[in-house]
Amino acid sequence: MRKSYLLKLVAYMKKVFKIEDKLSLFERTLKSLSIKYKRTRPYSPWQNGKVERSHRLDNDIFYGRRRFKNYDQMIKSFNRYVSRYNNIARRVLNFKSPNQVLEEFDWSKIEAAI
Repeated sequence: MRKSYLLKLVAYMKKVFKIEDKLSLFERTLKSLSIKYKRTRPYSPWQNGKVERSHRLDNDIFYGRRRFKNYDQMIKSFNRYVSRYNNIARRVLNFKSPNQVLEEFDWSKIEAAI
């Protein structure tokens, strides 16, 4: 009961005081590019499976197999891993590598939105 009352109150105040929801730069950019944006609940891996799968893959391939003597060694190894990963074709990208997709992307849309 209390929640519905608060929602009605907020809606009424927006209507009366003409309060607009303020969008962040990120949200304005998405809106100008006609990209639908949907946030997921925190701690719900079933809603962001691709990201969770990517983290698991990184953990298995990079972090799980290596031990580092110091921070600099880890950074050097990580840079090699990222370079190799970004040049491997992915099915989800129509068998293109992430670097190829970035090269073909039309950046003028982003620049116009900002």
